[in-house]
Amino acid sequence: MAHTLQLRIGGMTCSSCSSMIENVVGCEDGVKSVAINLVTEKGTVQYHEDVTNANALVEVIESIGFTAEIISDEVEVTIEEEEGDEAVEKGRAAEESEESVTLAIGGMTCSSCSSMIENVVGCEDGVKSIAVNLTTERAKIVFMPHQIGIRQLIETVNDLGFEATLPKDQDSGKPSPREIELADLKNKLQWSLILVLPIIFLHFLMILDLFSSVLMAQVYNTIRSTDVVFFILDTPVQWWLGLRFFRGAYKSIANGTGNMDVLVALATFLSYAYSLMAMVYGVYDKEFEVHTFFDTAAMLIMFILLGKYMESVAKGRTSDAIKQLMKLKSTNATIIELDDDGQSVKSEKVIPIELLQHDDIMKVVAGETIPTDGEVTHGKSSVDEAMITGESMPVSKTIGSAVIGGTINMSSMIYVRATKIGSETGLAQIIRVVEDAQAGKAPIQRYADVVSQYFVRTVVVLSLVTFIVWYPLCYSQIIPPEDVPDRHNCFQFALLFGISVVVIACPCALGLATPTAVMVGTGIGAVNGILIKGGPALEKAHQIDCVVFDKTGTLTSGNLCVTNVERFDVPADLSSQVDSRGKSAKIQLLHFMNLVGSLESASEHPLGKAICDYVREHMDGTSFVTPTNLHVEIGKGILGEVGGEHVMIGRRLFLSENGVALKAESVSTESMLEKQGKTVVLVAVNHHVAGLIGISDTPKPEAAATIAALRRMDIETHMITGDNPRTAKAIGDIVGIRPENVHAQVLPGEKADRVRELQELGKVVAMVGDGINDSPALAVADVGIAIGTGTDVAIETAGMVLMKSDLRDVVTAIDLSKRTFNRIRLNFLWASMYNIIGIPIAAGVLWPFGISIQPAMAGLAMAMSSVSVVTSSLLLRLYRRPEIVVRDGMFFFSIFKIIIFTH
Repeated sequence: MAHTLQLRIGGMTCSSCSSMIENVVGCEDGVKSVAINLVTEKGTVQYHEDVTNANALVEVIESIGFTAEIISDEVEVTIEEEEGDEAVEKGRAAEESEESVTLAIGGMTCSSCSSMIENVVGCEDGVKSIAVNLTTERAKIVFMPHQIGIRQLIETVNDLGFEATLPKDQDSGKPSPREIELADLKNKLQWSLILVLPIIFLHFLMILDLFSSVLMAQVYNTIRSTDVVFFILDTPVQWWLGLRFFRGAYKSIANGTGNMDVLVALATFLSYAYSLMAMVYGVYDKEFEVHTFFDTAAMLIMFILLGKYMESVAKGRTSDAIKQLMKLKSTNATIIELDDDGQSVKSEKVIPIELLQHDDIMKVVAGETIPTDGEVTHGKSSVDEAMITGESMPVSKTIGSAVIGGTINMSSMIYVRATKIGSETGLAQIIRVVEDAQAGKAPIQRYADVVSQYFVRTVVVLSLVTFIVWYPLCYSQIIPPEDVPDRHNCFQFALLFGISVVVIACPCALGLATPTAVMVGTGIGAVNGILIKGGPALEKAHQIDCVVFDKTGTLTSGNLCVTNVERFDVPADLSSQVDSRGKSAKIQLLHFMNLVGSLESASEHPLGKAICDYVREHMDGTSFVTPTNLHVEIGKGILGEVGGEHVMIGRRLFLSENGVALKAESVSTESMLEKQGKTVVLVAVNHHVAGLIGISDTPKPEAAATIAALRRMDIETHMITGDNPRTAKAIGDIVGIRPENVHAQVLPGEKADRVRELQELGKVVAMVGDGINDSPALAVADVGIAIGTGTDVAIETAGMVLMKSDLRDVVTAIDLSKRTFNRIRLNFLWASMYNIIGIPIAAGVLWPFGISIQPAMAGLAMAMSSVSVVTSSLLLRLYRRPEIVVRDGMFFFSIFKIIIFTH
């Protein structure tokens, strides 16, 4: 069985580290794919359970010198793409998942106590297994959350005379790995400043020629006092503060790769080792001119620690969106118990959010955060959902309205029935989607991964070449001796150029270019009510040049309502309930609507639901009968027997295919209603057309403005619907979609085919939909965009989810992806140009013109290059969504125009 393993990985310093882990783990038997994110320090591994396991993969990572901690290990639900009726199953969740909880149990004295608890709790409905450990006083329970909750489990144990509680989280208040890393860097940086700032101060004094008699005094032979001071100060910097770089370099070399640590360790070791050997040699040779680079090694480590600290702080800010979402979680909930009349409050208590169960009634007062997803059962209020959906205006909530956990009740007290708890809630799912997106890799990251594989060894070779070129030039005096710095011999002169090349090269900036931008971009999307499920969707979206919209519920409001009921003459003996006797007559309205409502009550189609609602609301005395011999053809119609009469409801084609002859009167009425943008279904009773029903679904107010905005972005728009051509083109005309781009009478299984046809024309297609029948097309499209108010199947299948049903968010999603991808390009350009320009300058190409880079300054430049890339990504936080103005007057004028000119 396939598993998806989420890991937290420590010890990575640059993209070479993440590539190393991917290569090593990816070669393990049973591993399908590996994706390591340098910025989030997380990894995702897909593997086959029958070949390997999570613990074995952790050991593999730890064996190459990194730390790994399991975040989650879940069974992967594989959903194959299907055609026709099976396509609607795409994206459906697996069966209800099990959950486990560990309880602390007090009061047990012997094994009989633990056995009693296991027997009683194990017999509760929904409990899959229980294991009680007498020694540790812990019980691990596996249960089905929709059948039993943690609070009920605790009460069951307490009723036996024991004391069960949720154990205190040992990790609460414990710093995260990132916080530990940041604290360690800060500590080392502070010590490096204490040790290195005196070196810098002495340098300034030497440059200003102050106290030269003391600073340049010879302690022994040609060894000067500053050499000794620099040695004393640099040694702890090199072997204590810089030890992390040597450990990282060892791990990298041991696995046959190279990373930033190799470059830093090589440069500082060469500086320190040469200086130490020079001092030792100077002790024995009075004529040897000692010149040391202890100061260079110390300043290198200080500047790199400074850069790594700033980089770590900046990277932490890229996940601010996640932190803001986490803060929305409530810690407690007030639950109430109502009397039998359901009106009076019998009891009230505050409980931890972890003990909340399905169907609990929560009291939420004004100004309080709603603890979890639920349904309003009492009261009326307005709720601020801006932090979840991006909706700026408070949303009115009445009895029956759904509310989202983490939003704020604004005006008055309401009672809310909990419908989702824990990991099921919308907020928890949003956090998980954003975390998964930020942990994944965008395809463009492959460029950095390929470069990182060869970068370090190339730089080392360039450094060696640099030394080999400069040393003979100096030794042969092609370079005049007077141009060589004081107290430098040719070896030292060439060595400094080689060290500068090693130090200035930076693979980290390339590795950070993509993940930091993706993290900020997905975070901004979440804040604006747009969930982007990963780097691939974000990257592909910037190429979109064609957007395909579903009609019902996407371009239109989805609030279907019956506007017309027409009956036609049928043979008088066709039914016992007709308006008058003669050769022909109309079926009585009540009987006609009862037949229609009864048959449609067996349908899940939105049109059927609208018809049933209309019958219940407007036709007194109706009583639905359960239909028999039911047959449904998706996208066409439904037929069956109601009370002994054969009833058929559907499109004109459906009736014709089933042997029903159409009437001129029905055709003309149908055509008139369709031109008004209404959906029409014909009704046949006993194989005769007995009437029709017109159903209206008006376009969303922002639909036309959204289509116009996409057109200004040079993006082609299409509409796909199962509706008839006249209705579809009328809606298309209102919203501004060209007639040739309106695809009508498309069956659910054919929507994906239409998307493929556009892709075959070379277009990058985004599909926007909300229904189960849209899921195949959402999966086939280059980018699937689901409306958040749609079905779970559509949301599961799509690559992007709009938390509001506002179509303007489609434009925002595409615009944000373009901005993010442009930022990735800019980051790559900066990181590449920095190395392309910096390495030659460090190698001394411009030295004849008086321009060169000392190793210490090269180290500072290297550190700042990574910081600049992260800062560049953080500038995305200034993003503002495009302003798309909805002109209500023009919108209603368009509808009025269609209705008037089609009569």
